[in-house]
Amino acid sequence: MTAQETSAVLDAYRGMVSVTDHEFATNLPDPDLMTYVSGNAYVFFSNALTYQITNNIVYPGTPQSTPSVTNITPSGATPSATITDCFGGPSYIPVFWKTKDGHKQGDSAVVPGTSVKAHPVTVVLGESGGHWLVVNYIPADQSTTC
Repeated sequence: MTAQETSAVLDAYRGMVSVTDHEFATNLPDPDLMTYVSGNAYVFFSNALTYQITNNIVYPGTPQSTPSVTNITPSGATPSATITDCFGGPSYIPVFWKTKDGHKQGDSAVVPGTSVKAHPVTVVLGESGGHWLVVNYIPADQSTTC
């Protein structure tokens, strides 16, 4: 694992985090998402945004994110990398984005009993066309914190 490979993998992950943070804060799809994700990760983030829109929820804050590249396999038919992150936290909590269905704009949308602490995430990336893409995004159960 070279410093250049590690940097390229982290750049792809941080790009994905930036785009999805913007999407989740505004509930507006961002076409740049396809620059950073594909496959299961694309489905995961598309479903998450649809859920937020349907349930009148946004994430206006800034998440804690401390990614670490834990593995890079650059050779072979399918180069891959794995990142672990401690993501989320108390400055990144869901709120209702408008007054509707008995909830006022800005009210917390945290489900009672759910932790607002950051939680572990495992991310798998693959290389395609000379750049890295997030292909799988696996958050730990919300009750697991880091």
